[in-house]
Amino acid sequence: MQYDNAEHRRESGEQRHYLTSLFLHFIAHNFVLTSLFFVLFANSVFGQIVNIESNRIHDDSVGWSGAVTGMFSAQKNKDLLLSANLRPKIQYKTKKHNIFLVGDYNFSKGSERIFSNAGMFHLRYAYRIKQTPWKLEVYSQVQYNQLLDLRYRFLNGAGVRVKFINKEKWKLYAGTSTFYERQLFAASNTVVDDLRWSNYLSWFIEPRDYFSFTAATYYQPLWDDFSNYRVSGQYTLSFKITTQFSVKTELNFFRDEKAQPDVPKMIYATTVGFGYTFN
Repeated sequence: MQYDNAEHRRESGEQRHYLTSLFLHFIAHNFVLTSLFFVLFANSVFGQIVNIESNRIHDDSVGWSGAVTGMFSAQKNKDLLLSANLRPKIQYKTKKHNIFLVGDYNFSKGSERIFSNAGMFHLRYAYRIKQTPWKLEVYSQVQYNQLLDLRYRFLNGAGVRVKFINKEKWKLYAGTSTFYERQLFAASNTVVDDLRWSNYLSWFIEPRDYFSFTAATYYQPLWDDFSNYRVSGQYTLSFKITTQFSVKTELNFFRDEKAQPDVPKMIYATTVGFGYTFN
């Protein structure tokens, strides 16, 4: 009888282990697919909203630096779903000069429908004014976004940027500039030329080693009509729960007060991710 009980416990333990493994595999598989969908959707929608602050390479060293991230997915169920994302960025920096180029490409397609198709390149040059926290900046950008009815958008701008606070665990930046943009909207085949005032405030706060908060908020009205404005923001909270487990949540939003007829004024996306490190 004792042998039977031991054998029964062994078999029960194996069954629980198998079911647990199956459950975790199911959760992981569906979490990846669900996360992939929301990430692609968010990238497609917010492709027009270029948060340069989140793309800056914060590195005190001089010379060349850069990074490239990419993703490709092919999933065949009833239909074939293809998805791709590519984000290159490169920077050259000296004590006085800083130039960087940022790119972003997103594409997702089903058998009979394109879910996202957006691309962007942004080039920016900054010059530090003597030994002050002030910088002069000029920039150019080209992009398109099928989901937002944007066949193309070109812009050129110039302005200033200031670093108010530059501590190890607390950084605060602000900037203001004027840019000219030309947009072609696909549905109406209309070309729109505008002169906008762009303002942003961004910060990085890390009060504890296990918690950080980064954010950037943009406000961009027309110079000749302040009721025609865009507001956008990106806010990220990161928590290190234990030495092995961490959680990250992000909120993106964008509001265009004079959006195109078939495009909503307000769009937003939230993502929550977690990581676990095995020792």
